[in-house]
Amino acid sequence: MLIGFGLSVLWWPHIPSGTRQSQGADVRAQVSDAYLSRKVQRRVSGITVPQISHVEISSAPPATLVARADLGAGPLSVPTTLDVRPYATNGRIQMDLVSANVAGVPIPTPLIGALADSMNGAARNLAGPNAYVVGVYVIPTGLEIMVDYR
Repeated sequence: MLIGFGLSVLWWPHIPSGTRQSQGADVRAQVSDAYLSRKVQRRVSGITVPQISHVEISSAPPATLVARADLGAGPLSVPTTLDVRPYATNGRIQMDLVSANVAGVPIPTPLIGALADSMNGAARNLAGPNAYVVGVYVIPTGLEIMVDYR
């Protein structure tokens, strides 16, 4: 009997390396990059200076989202890239700006605040009312959000 127990422990299913056990949560949802892009584009559509258009968000696992957009003023526009790191804090999703560049030139992160603020605003409402976010993970297709409902 002891040998049988030892063998069962040896061959017990293990979590493959490179994955993680999910935290205890009421709901685990995946949000696609395309959906995030549309949410942010809607939030920035009313901003006139600078104009922000062609928002595209893509995942860069394990911890970063890359947002690309065109910033414009009048007839001129330049490509902009933001790297943000999402995480859960106080039951909400927060995205910290890691780096920003305009036309390939690194710029101080406060200068690109409108797009970063719009990404945070869009992320806050992803889980819906009464949601308490317990975890956020970047996956190849977007975000995985772990949520408790209270």
